[in-house]
Amino acid sequence: MDERVIAKIDLSAIKNNLLHVKNDVGADIKIMSVLKANAYGHGAVSVAKYIEDIIDYIAVATINEGISLRKKGILKPILVIGETVKEKLVYAKKSDIITTIFSKENFENYINYAKKHSIVSKVHLAVDTGMKRIGVMYDDYDTIYKVFTSPYLKVEGIFSHLASAEDPIFTLQQTTNFDKVINYLKNNNIPIPMRHIANSKGSINHNNCYDCVRIGIAQFIPEYKNLYPAMTLLARIVQIKKVKQGEPIGYDCSYIAKSDICVATIAIGYADGLMRSLSNMGKVLVNDIPCNIIGKVCMDFTMIDISGIPKVTVGDYVTIFGKEKITVQDLAYISSTITYEVLSRLSDRVKRVYKQ
Repeated sequence: MDERVIAKIDLSAIKNNLLHVKNDVGADIKIMSVLKANAYGHGAVSVAKYIEDIIDYIAVATINEGISLRKKGILKPILVIGETVKEKLVYAKKSDIITTIFSKENFENYINYAKKHSIVSKVHLAVDTGMKRIGVMYDDYDTIYKVFTSPYLKVEGIFSHLASAEDPIFTLQQTTNFDKVINYLKNNNIPIPMRHIANSKGSINHNNCYDCVRIGIAQFIPEYKNLYPAMTLLARIVQIKKVKQGEPIGYDCSYIAKSDICVATIAIGYADGLMRSLSNMGKVLVNDIPCNIIGKVCMDFTMIDISGIPKVTVGDYVTIFGKEKITVQDLAYISSTITYEVLSRLSDRVKRVYKQ
């Protein structure tokens, strides 16, 4: 291998994780695989092709993400759970992609555009049950009624999002609000479309599952038991040098060698997705031994202390994170962030290599 940064991705682990969720929630519950942000850094097209036979829906954040999957031959229903501007509704229809109504203004823009262009759009309605992000408020029955009765919309689903799935009290409040909308539809003789509110952690409580669960991060890391990490991130050593006690290392001389040390420069930086907050704090694995990141993480390079590590040569690969010792969760904790950010920040410069 001569790639500078390599993400080894185990597709069978992703499929195993989804099959575990599928078995847990039961055969009657549909599975929506969330593949936004390039499948959380894992490569949306490759992942979608491998799991398409066991899922029911795919969710993405943007219409362009959906179109990219269609162009690569993905046939499963695709839902854009973020904003699609009205001018792109024609592209959504052409590619058979479902978009989301999430506000009164968004609804009115869709209707005006649909009238002008004589189209009927497939949509899901997003309802705000308490997160205060996007969604028509659960008690805005006027807008909800208009959405479901518009001749320019084909409403195929209704959904909300759990703000804190591990908080049973707030989650119950949200599902109660969601049920109020469902009951409103029933009382007005409006057919109930597919309902979904549960994310990965939310799906653990079967009361949250409704008709479909949206599985995102649990596809890729062990959010709960019996799941497997799917990615190992590697970076190549490009130079090794001796540094004497008292000499500075990296930008702003932020690290001063406390003794004579051996420093390796690895070809990964924040432009590849390595968090700059790992400067002088993080660790990587060299020959399965933890080594400190020293100096500031640069755009393209990072320096590590390999003093005392035997048989290290230029061209060797070090493990940034993997299945053992240093996990993506470890990097997220050190960086005071979450695994979602660590994974989704991985740039296109990172070579994805797939194992089935």
